[in-house]
Amino acid sequence: MNTKKLVEMLASQLQNLHLLKEAMVMQQKSIVKNKIVEIEKAIEEEERILNRIRINEKERINEIVSLAAKEGISLEVPSVNEFLKICKEKDDPNYELIFKIRNQIVLLAYEINNLNQQNSYLIEHARKFIKETITALYGSNQRNILDRKI
Repeated sequence: MNTKKLVEMLASQLQNLHLLKEAMVMQQKSIVKNKIVEIEKAIEEEERILNRIRINEKERINEIVSLAAKEGISLEVPSVNEFLKICKEKDDPNYELIFKIRNQIVLLAYEINNLNQQNSYLIEHARKFIKETITALYGSNQRNILDRKI
């Protein structure tokens, strides 16, 4: 099997995930420092990276389906895990490399998920603090000053 292109795609995905993690760390630091311009820049960068990840993911799925079709194998789900089973059976020389990159992607995705939860926590508590401050200043009888879409 010619899995060189798949290896390149997975390596690209791994690089994009590293960039996403960096953008999320930048966003977290900006939230803590309350630097709105930096937060907006981090969010824009996140959106660009996420778009590249989506495109790369579609290409990866197409490549796995194509490689499986060339081997005459039907996959239920075009996942890397399913494809690794085929690679192992076929003694593909890139099996170890694909396995290693997949594991790195899984670990990085876990780290990104943790960062996302931390950022959500920071944002939620900042909103709560602002709401409580405004309530303390204006009283609870005032109509909502904050837009809930923040």
